[in-house]
Amino acid sequence: TLVPGKLDEAAQAAWLKGYEKLKAKLPEDEVILFGDGVHPSHNVHATKAWIKQGGQKRLPTNTGRKRLHINGVLNLEAMSTVVHYADRLNAQTTMELFDKIHEAYPDKKKIHLIIDNARYYKNKELQTYLRKRKCRIKIHWLPPYSPNLNFIERLWHFLKKYVIGAKRRDTFKEFEADIHAFFDNLSDYEDRLRQFIGT
Repeated sequence: TLVPGKLDEAAQAAWLKGYEKLKAKLPEDEVILFGDGVHPSHNVHATKAWIKQGGQKRLPTNTGRKRLHINGVLNLEAMSTVVHYADRLNAQTTMELFDKIHEAYPDKKKIHLIIDNARYYKNKELQTYLRKRKCRIKIHWLPPYSPNLNFIERLWHFLKKYVIGAKRRDTFKEFEADIHAFFDNLSDYEDRLRQFIGT
């Protein structure tokens, strides 16, 4: 099992202790979300298939040059997401995602957002946004080199394995439509997702 070479096990253990405490005492008018960005590329992913023994299944590649940029959050309890599609992930598009989060949770007094230390999260403009009086998002930083603690990383892995890797798509438009359909119908995958993520 590959693990980040620079992970700090003591820092991860301390963070997990704090997370479990937050989760155990979470009021009904608060919610915990896990956030991250992903950049799936339009290319063929060779996975597994049933073929005749000794045979060979050939898959023609495509360009692989176009990517879909997604910034999103995962509500692990409800197994629901808020996603934002953009040309690139930066402070501005992250603020647009945060606006969507506020709209998705109008009844929550506080929104606990667990994210990594990506540079655009530390942007001054974004920090100003978070300090605004009407902002209900409270950031909880993951320890460095801790993708294993961010449950949305498992959602991205599920997307790549069972949606992107499920078939070959000739056009980027088809690739994009299938990913949109996945998030639009996430409840159809709930049981498989819970088993895959481990909740």
